Amino acid sequence: MQLGITNLQKTQVIVLPELQELGPEACDIPGDWKPKKEANPTYDWTRCEKDADYNTKRGIYTPEMATSRRRCQIIFELLQTDAKYDGREVALICHGGIISFLQGIEDEYEEMTEDKIFSK
Repeated sequence: MQLGITNLQKTQVIVLPELQELGPEACDIPGDWKPKKEANPTYDWTRCEKDADYNTKRGIYTPEMATSRRRCQIIFELLQTDAKYDGREVALICHGGIISFLQGIEDEYEEMTEDKIFSK
């Protein structure tokens, strides 16, 4: 098994808004993507451009257990079915909550009530 990105010069960064953190705190809510796009013009921001709920915590970003699981399903389906990821090395950079869901390590969350995880 090889860890890391083997050829950084040929790496394409694709911003997936679905990877934002689970909670309702200000630090869990992404700001406007446009200034970030200006600072990182080589990144692919297409999914953010098409996602009206990207920085609202509405829709699939609602801080609830069911929507968090659904968002993880969307990420997995995207990585498995979108041809741009086929046969490529993929590195997901995100917060601990969403990565725990992606890894299936939800036990610590299951022991807590939804209001403890997602309430301010």
